[in-house]
Amino acid sequence: MTSNVSHQGIPHHPLSTLNDSDEIRLLYLAPRSLNERITCVTLHVTLSSKPRYEALSYEWGSNETKTITLNGDDYDIRTNLFDALRRLRWEREERILWVDAICINQHDVRERNHQVSRMASIYSQARHVVVWLREPLDCGISLGFLESIAENELEETINHVFRTERSSKWGLQVLKSIQALSRKQYWTRLWVVQEALLASNTKIQCGPYCVPWGILKYVRQYLQSFISTYDTKETIYKTATAISESRM
Repeated sequence: MTSNVSHQGIPHHPLSTLNDSDEIRLLYLAPRSLNERITCVTLHVTLSSKPRYEALSYEWGSNETKTITLNGDDYDIRTNLFDALRRLRWEREERILWVDAICINQHDVRERNHQVSRMASIYSQARHVVVWLREPLDCGISLGFLESIAENELEETINHVFRTERSSKWGLQVLKSIQALSRKQYWTRLWVVQEALLASNTKIQCGPYCVPWGILKYVRQYLQSFISTYDTKETIYKTATAISESRM
């Protein structure tokens, strides 16, 4: 079901907007096994109580919407957020998230301003910040490869692909795929990227793939360090240059 964005109220109780209040809403996302439809509830907590949650960082995207069940009622959210929640659902356990479009009543200016003033604390206090980069499309090869690398094998594996295999069909496919990832629109939105930078632990979610941001940063830093060893006539040189100069 799709429609244009509707001006609906949030189906839950208002948050405190007192200056010293650190009250926020958290979204409890029901597992896939319970219902094919995305179903969730919101609960009030205080940041000072040190709740365990993950914060979502994403682009709002187009105005087209799809319907979920929120606190027992139909609720319309933008399509990109719908796709993110569909992918982020766990199989058998609920997942606790902070998502601005749902956890803040966007139609209550006073509440919205108060919550925006707390966003740095919300993102920095999250267990993880999950960066949603939509579906993989032309970057699935790199994500599958990066997701499979064990942390203790990172340096050896990256070195093998980008030096030993750098001119092979496989090596070039991986690099081209990483370049496609670095061109995702998310990286062009500076204020959105800052959300990920506030976290101590950030994960990149792109379709079904989930990769620690540290691995992507390592790849970018590796290419910056070794780009001078590539022949400027090699295909790999232009691709590696583009990746190393990205905001990824």
